[in-house]
Amino acid sequence: MKISVAFIVYNGANYMRNQLDSILAQIHKVDQIIVVEDASTDNTKEIINSYSIENPDLFIIHNNANNIGSYKSIEKAIKACTGDIIILADHDDYWEPDKVSSIIKWFEENPKMDGLMTNGLLMDAKGEINSNYFLWDSMCFPCGNISNSEDLKLYINTIENCATGAAMAFRNNLSFLKKPFPVIKYFIHDRWLAINIAEKNSLGILNEKLIRYRIHPSQETGGRKEGGEKGIQS
Repeated sequence: MKISVAFIVYNGANYMRNQLDSILAQIHKVDQIIVVEDASTDNTKEIINSYSIENPDLFIIHNNANNIGSYKSIEKAIKACTGDIIILADHDDYWEPDKVSSIIKWFEENPKMDGLMTNGLLMDAKGEINSNYFLWDSMCFPCGNISNSEDLKLYINTIENCATGAAMAFRNNLSFLKKPFPVIKYFIHDRWLAINIAEKNSLGILNEKLIRYRIHPSQETGGRKEGGEKGIQS
């Protein structure tokens, strides 16, 4: 089972080394890292190039001539992936060492399922882990009340998206992935992915904390940027 990582980044110099190192340190090694660099204005390109030079058979880099945003960047990265399973990666997070091996095991045990959403730890800009709440808590996702893929589909379609892109993986043979992603105001890529995969009751849940999801003021999407723990508790 070949594993591709779809990695998008814009001005990621502050955090991306930590994330890339965690991907390279996986117990089960990935086969391909597709990077879409979205016309950064810091030294992101130089950092990516240094990793590519050290791992020339692993990295494929696409530098956008102009900034196109995370939605179209992740679409571009996904379409460039050639692996059997695609795992999405935000540049400012961190992967636990068993993330890839846990995902592969889940897909092997669930051959009829097309996608997976997992839980994660929360950390701040300094990398300090929140010991009181997890990723699903930050979205108010009632995982205890979602017992099967039908429940998950209903929740996504009627309440809100609970699948965070940075904690998603899916098979690369899904027909909707080959079509252009629709451009809709305020529409985020993980919602588009979740809606389509859940439509056939084929999106699974794995309550394992496989990433450390970073919440910080400069992130483009996701999480609660202000209020921190008070917002989650509320």
